[in-house]
Amino acid sequence: MPFKKILSIIIGCCTLTLDPNIRNKLLEESRNPFKGLRRIVWFLVSACAVIGLLIMIARFISGESVLIKDFIIQSGALILFGSLMTFDRDRPDDENEKQ
Repeated sequence: MPFKKILSIIIGCCTLTLDPNIRNKLLEESRNPFKGLRRIVWFLVSACAVIGLLIMIARFISGESVLIKDFIIQSGALILFGSLMTFDRDRPDDENEKQ
């Protein structure tokens, strides 16, 4: 019995009380980890796809030959990463949609 009492005192002293704002931020981060980093990555990769596509268009206009496969790959990358950037944005909570 005394061991349980001592253990409960030790555990009671070691519990952390977090600020509710910090707690909510930590819970949000645990539900959706690395959200900011993912957004940056999607933006940078989409920007690279746009630049590559613009270079291909400039080469085509100047008279150089551009392989249609490369154009399709670059367009697909732009569509894929642009859509990932769109789908990864903030959405309203389910509770707000139900009301």
